[in-house]
Amino acid sequence: MGRVLRVLGIIFCIALALGIAGFAVLAHYGNKLDAETQRYVDQTVPLIVGRWDVEEFMKRVSPEFLKVAPRPEVDRLFRVLAQRLGPMKAYKGSHGTSFMSFTIFNGKQLTGNHVADADFDKGSAAIQVRLVWHDPDWQFLAFHVNSPVLIQ
Repeated sequence: MGRVLRVLGIIFCIALALGIAGFAVLAHYGNKLDAETQRYVDQTVPLIVGRWDVEEFMKRVSPEFLKVAPRPEVDRLFRVLAQRLGPMKAYKGSHGTSFMSFTIFNGKQLTGNHVADADFDKGSAAIQVRLVWHDPDWQFLAFHVNSPVLIQ
């Protein structure tokens, strides 16, 4: 009985140590991923929304995005956004988080959710983006522009 308890205690300690080590690794890489995705958003969103450049956007979209939003719809959306908001006057930066997940079907998947704030000629907007990592770079999985100007 004492031997069984000792073995179970050792197994528990090993599992606890592995859990703590795994958490530390995820926390380290999670912070790195947050900074990496924020840097990507802060570099690419101003290029795209500065003059509502569809070509800049299309260079960075994921295949998953194109399945639900074909090019003609993206072109139409950008024309409407350019007309309603106008060119960008000031980019105010972004904030958000990134995620690591592991599944049997997809393996490792890296994603990021960020909101970028900007002022345009006709009003301000919050640009919500969802990123996905497709080696060798991040790509847009979702791109939503929210502004009171668009409601009017």
